[in-house]
Formats: sequence, C-alpha cells, structure tokens
Amino acid sequence: MQLQVAASDKGVTSGVLGGSMILVVLAIVLAILASLACLRALIVLVKRRRHYPGHPLAYRLKLSALIALLCPTLVLGGHGGLPIPTVGGLTAVLVTLQSIHDLRISLIAFGHENAAVLILPAPAVFLLVFATLCVIFGESEPKLFVWNE
Repeated sequence: MQLQVAASDKGVTSGVLGGSMILVVLAIVLAILASLACLRALIVLVKRRRHYPGHPLAYRLKLSALIALLCPTLVLGGHGGLPIPTVGGLTAVLVTLQSIHDLRISLIAFGHENAAVLILPAPAVFLLVFATLCVIFGESEPKLFVWNE
C-alpha cells in the first residue's frame, strides 16, 4: 500500500510515504473503530437492560466500565497530545507497540517510548459512575434511560 505526496517544502513533488506514516494512519483508524464498537456495546447494553432484573450489580459494573472506556483522555506522542476516548488511545498505543519489552505501565500512563495514553481519568470515571448508579438506584433493578416498551 503506497500513499502519494502532492506537496513539499520546495514545491510539488511526488513520493511515497514511509511505513511509519501508514502505521500512524492505521492506529488512528483502529482507535476510531474501537471507540465506535464501545459506543455500540453501550447502546446495546442500555437497550437490553431488562435482561438484568436479578443482576443489577452486573449491569452497573458493565455500564460503568463501558462509560469509563469512552471517557476522554490524551494520547501523548512527540511534542503534543491528542484528545481521544480511552479505548481508542489504548488501541492506538498497542498498535504502535514494537515489542512487549518496550511497554511501560504506571499509575498515570500506559505506553511506550513513542506514544502513551493517560489512563488516570478512566478509573476515576468508573468509580464515579458506579457509585452514582448504586446511590441512585439502590437495590432496585436498573432503570437507566427509561422509556415505554
């Protein structure tokens, strides 16, 4: 797969983008697809909430996890950051990972020497959403986004 370049510093030229540019485009596309898949799973979970009448805790855990994966975070690489959903950032970092030995995990970030994603917002959102759902609904069945059926 080759991508043609139409312009450069010194005028119009034609050339081929290297494999690293294709890898970056692939990482961005996969990050968007992962975010859309997570959003679709969240919609399916909300629509099928009535299948969890005896298991409200399982519903709340799944809902909180999906919302936490969709919370915004920053993917850091080079000299800047790109705001992106957490699941997309994790996908982008894992796609650009060359070796498992390059992987660095800390309390704040997950990544390697070329790119990292801040993971601190996801657990905070998970705990906040889960606590809110437990306080609001108590022991009742999940009634989030109620509409007539």
